[in-house]
This record gives sequence, structure tokens and C-alpha cells, in this order.
Amino acid sequence: MMLLFCCVFSALSAAGWRFLTGRWSRKHRAEWLHLWARKLLCFLNIRAVYRGLPPGNGILVSNHVSYLDILLLSARHPLVFVAKSEVSRWPFFGWSAQCAGTIFIRRAQKSDVHRVSLEIASMVKAGIVVCFFPEGSSTSGKELLPFRSALFQPADENLWLVTPACITYSLKDGRVEDDVAYWRDMVLAPHLCRLLSKQQIDASVTYGHAIAGGIGRKQMANALEDAIRRMLIPGPSNSVSVQAN
Repeated sequence: MMLLFCCVFSALSAAGWRFLTGRWSRKHRAEWLHLWARKLLCFLNIRAVYRGLPPGNGILVSNHVSYLDILLLSARHPLVFVAKSEVSRWPFFGWSAQCAGTIFIRRAQKSDVHRVSLEIASMVKAGIVVCFFPEGSSTSGKELLPFRSALFQPADENLWLVTPACITYSLKDGRVEDDVAYWRDMVLAPHLCRLLSKQQIDASVTYGHAIAGGIGRKQMANALEDAIRRMLIPGPSNSVSVQAN
């Protein structure tokens, strides 16, 4: 019931924001998601720890483990995401993604990359940080799939900075690969029920050093993949713990 209340209240908030502002720019949508991501992390009993600094401009890329990744990254800084078009049809999450101004890509159509690249360029030039997951699919959290380089083209051509981020999860009353990671042939509803039953989920986001474009999109993809792969190995670092409220 609490989740249903949260969803309804979120919907009413979005509708109210649209009525009050009289517009739905992607900047407003990113700020809306930033606000609600913090509240949802608190509701889901997720303790988020952040290491390093998020980007203030350009592109953010990360490994992909769960739909929670979007909440974690958005709670730290307003972002516009790129996601596969199938997400737009997911219950609640699809509606939320549309409200948040997500750029949807039809992966079955190679020609759609050009359209999405133009949208990414428009957002970045407007001062909005765009985030995408170059693996193209989520994993168990213990591995990193090879990065796809197509969406790095506008960053490379415009010499933008691309910042890598690494997301990891842990919990005491379950297994990340079963209860947090959303991968393989998992079904959303039962997975969400398992996740809601957990007492607490610890999440960590580590931001690395940005890499500038101009070296070729494939070289950029490889360099950022290597950076995130190194961050998957735990080590001491300064961190900031964020308690959502």
C-alpha cells in the first residue's frame, strides 16, 4: 500500500509541477526525478554512499545492475537518461521514465542512433548532463560487459567530457544477483516484491576522472570501460553518505 501511495503521490506531484510551471522542459523533468529519487531511496531502505564528484556538464556513463541505478545516480544530481524503448512500457517505471524526460532508443533500428545522438547533443548544449549505460544490458553486478561505442560519437565529435561511474550493491539478508540485480529473464513484479522485503540495501557510487572526446568513439568506449572495471575492485577512498528524506 505504501508503494502505491508513493506512486500516486509522485504522479500528482508531477501533474502539479506541470500545472504550476506551464511547461515540461527536460531540465524540469530531470529536477523532478532528482527530487523523487531521493525520497524513493529512503522509502526502499537504500543507504547510498557516493565517492568522488558527479559531472556538472557533458556525459555520465555507468555500469548497469538494476533499475535502482537510475534512482542512485539521479539522487546525487539531476540527469536525463538514455534507455531502451521497451522501458517506456514498463508499469510505473515506464511512466516515471517518460515524466523524467528519458531519451528512448529503438535498439532494433540502427538508424535510430543518429536521432538519439542529436537529442543527446541538444541536451548537453543546453547544460543538462546526459547519462547512459554503454553495456546495453544489466548484469549481476559482478561483471562488466563490453561497452557499445555508438552513443559516444557526439561526445567525441564535440570534445565533451565523459565521466565514468561505478555502481555496487550489498545486503545482509539476500544476494545481490537474486534480489537487487535485474537481469537475464527476471520479471519485474516478483523482483520488486523481493526487493521491498529487504531490511536495508547498501549502495555505492564511485565517480572517476572524466575523459575528453577527440580520441575516437571506440577509444573513448574502451578507456571508460577500463576505468569502470578498475573501480569495481574495492579500495579505500573519501566518501559522502547521503540520507534521502
